[in-house]
Amino acid sequence: MAAALSALTTWAHRAATALLVAIVAINGANVLGRYALNAPIGWAEEIMVFCMIGLVFGASPAVTLQASHVRMDIAVQRLPPKLRRALALLTDVISVVVLGVYVCASVPLVIRLAEFGQVSDAAAVPLAIPQGMVPLGLALMVLVLLARIVRRAE
Repeated sequence: MAAALSALTTWAHRAATALLVAIVAINGANVLGRYALNAPIGWAEEIMVFCMIGLVFGASPAVTLQASHVRMDIAVQRLPPKLRRALALLTDVISVVVLGVYVCASVPLVIRLAEFGQVSDAAAVPLAIPQGMVPLGLALMVLVLLARIVRRAE
């Protein structure tokens, strides 16, 4: 299970890196087009926002697996180890519940977007794709957290 999660988060991290490179490339091309050629790329900003959504929610499982997110834990670090572990477990359980609610609420919205065939204004990208990254990233975070909970219980 740990190897599968590691492979999944590695893939997600690489995809997020590719999206960041795409954002930089699109932005560079748009700057060149706007200021050197007087021909900006009309869809550039919209696609960069969609890439940023994919980057954030694509990388979130890897960040969760590595526990490298920002957190305020200076007080927790001063607690005895048993209490620290109990609080970490409680935090993971609460996170699973909250993220699960978000996933359950957002999946029907993404399905509706796909059913209606709604597309973005400038690039005509089906909105279910960037919006689908939200529940996908959150669901992968839930899997990572559940694996961590199981590992702590062993």
